[in-house]
Amino acid sequence: MEEHNHLIGLDEQQLAIIDEFRKRRNTSVLTILFTDMKGFTTLTEQKGEVYTGRVIDLHDALLTQIIEAEGAGKVLRYIGDSIMAIFSEPSTAVERALRIQSEIDKFNQEFPQLENISVRIGLDMGQITVKNDIHPDIFGRHVNRASRVEGLADGGQIFTTFPVFDSAKGWLKSREHDHLIWKCHGKYFLKGIDAPTEIFEILDSRSRQARPPQHARKRRSLFSIYLSLGFLLLGAAAAVLLLYFKDSNEVWFVDWYPEKIKIDQKQELILEGKALPGARKALVKMDPGRHLLQFDVHFQKKYYMEIEIKPGKNYIKPEFIENYLPSLSRRLDYSNDNQALQAKEDFSYRLYDRNNRRLDQQVKIMLAIRASENKQNKDYLNILYEWQIVINGRIVSQGQSQVSNQRSNPEPQRTNKVLYEDKQHYYYLKCFMHRDSAEAEIGAVYIEYKE
Repeated sequence: MEEHNHLIGLDEQQLAIIDEFRKRRNTSVLTILFTDMKGFTTLTEQKGEVYTGRVIDLHDALLTQIIEAEGAGKVLRYIGDSIMAIFSEPSTAVERALRIQSEIDKFNQEFPQLENISVRIGLDMGQITVKNDIHPDIFGRHVNRASRVEGLADGGQIFTTFPVFDSAKGWLKSREHDHLIWKCHGKYFLKGIDAPTEIFEILDSRSRQARPPQHARKRRSLFSIYLSLGFLLLGAAAAVLLLYFKDSNEVWFVDWYPEKIKIDQKQELILEGKALPGARKALVKMDPGRHLLQFDVHFQKKYYMEIEIKPGKNYIKPEFIENYLPSLSRRLDYSNDNQALQAKEDFSYRLYDRNNRRLDQQVKIMLAIRASENKQNKDYLNILYEWQIVINGRIVSQGQSQVSNQRSNPEPQRTNKVLYEDKQHYYYLKCFMHRDSAEAEIGAVYIEYKE
C-alpha cells in the first residue's frame, strides 16, 4: 500500500469544509475514516490505466454515496484508490464502514466482467479544535493514525483504534446485532507514532472471520519480555529495590499506555523515555497525598484513576475507570399506526469538582416524541418533543418544544438547545426532522467542550 504522509496537509478550502461540518453537528470531536483498494497497483500494471480508471470511478461513486447518505459523513479527499472522510459520530462511521464492505461484496457479484475489488478501512477519532478553532496539527495526528491503522488491515477488513471501539460498542448492543462482532488484536507499533496503538476489528461474522494484522510489529506481552530478559531483569529489579530505600518521593508508571494524562485536572503528566514496556519515571513533581489522573477520549467520555502517593518510591499501574456521560436518542417514523413514542433510562456516572472531590451522579432521563398532520396543510407534520432530566432526585430540566416540519422539503431541519448546565457539564437536546421522520437526542457534554 502507498504511504499516506502527503494526505495530512489540508488546504484552506478543506479546513473550511471540516469546520462547517463539525459546527453543523455541534461537535469538536470527529471520526476519520480511511479506505484503500487492495492490489490497485498490480491491477493497473495488469489491466492498464483505462480499465482501472473505470473501476476507480465506480468505486468512488459507490463509497461516496454510502458515506454521505443522509448527511452522515463527508468525503474530504480522493487520492488514487483511497478516500478520506469524516463523521461526527463514531457509531455512524462504523456502520458506514460495514455497509461499504457489504456493498463491495454485492458490487463484485453484479459486475462479474470486472476483477473483484477489495477495500480495507481504518478509523480513528479525537478532538480537533482548540478554543473553537480547528487545529491542523491536532487533526493531522488523527488523520495519520487512521491512515496507519488502515495500513494494518487486509482487503475486506475494518480496523479501529480503542476510542472508536469504545464509543461504538454500545451502538451494536443497543441494536442487538448478533452477527456483528468485535475482536481485539492487541497493541501494535505504527510508523511515526511512539506509543503502541490498540487495534480492534469489527466484522460481520456471517461472511468474514477476524484476522490479526499482517507484517506489523506487535507489542510483546510482559510475560514474554520478562522470560526473555531472565536474570537481567531480576538484577534490574534488585537495583530498583536498592534505589527505593535510597531516594524518596519518586513516582514510576509501569507499562503505561494512556496518552495526554492530566494530574488533578491541571498539570500534564510527563514521563521519562518512550512508551515501552517497563517502568517510566514521572518528570513532574507529585507530592505525597491523593491525586486524580484522567485522560479524555471525547466530549462525553473520560477515564479516571484515583491514586495515593506515599513518601519513597511509588509504582503505579494503569487501572482507569471508564466514565461515560448519558446519551438517550430515539427516532419516530410517522405513520397512521406510529404517531408517538416515549423512552426512559437511568444512568450512573461520576464528576469531580475543582478540588478533585468525587461527585456521584444518578440520572433519570425521559424523552417523548409525538407527531400529527397539520389539519390545514397535510404537507406539514406538527412534532412535539417532551423531556425531563432528574439528577440525584432533583428535576433540573423539564419541558416541551413544538416544531412544524415540511414533509416535501428535501433538506433536513435541525434544532439544538442547552437544557441544563453546571460547572462540570451541560445537557443538550438535539432534534432532527426530515420527511416523515423525527429524531431527538438528550445527552451530556463535559463543560470544557462547550463552544
